[in-house]
Amino acid sequence: MSLKCPCCKNGSIEIRDKNFFCENYSGPDGDPEECNFILWRTDLQKFGRGPLTEDEAIRLIRGERIPLKKLTSKSGKKFDCEGELSELDCSDGKKRWQVKFIFPETQRRVLGE
Repeated sequence: MSLKCPCCKNGSIEIRDKNFFCENYSGPDGDPEECNFILWRTDLQKFGRGPLTEDEAIRLIRGERIPLKKLTSKSGKKFDCEGELSELDCSDGKKRWQVKFIFPETQRRVLGE
């Protein structure tokens, strides 16, 4: 089974040691209208987490969410959330793919109720 690219919808995803990318990937200097899908295994390391596994990347590319446990915030606090694949608009006009954090809705209550 070949996994289809979430960006161009027709390229197959290639798996490498450092990343997952579309066979139609145009590269960082390529035309912004061409396929730009690349997902780095190390995207979550700045939050104290190891690299993305192949299984996690496959689930993200299929549009599923993955559990993310014991991440570390900039202030050093631990947190849990889910992650989903997201396309980010960069300041240079290009797009970049990353794991977006999804936090569960917290139950709020009014004092005195």
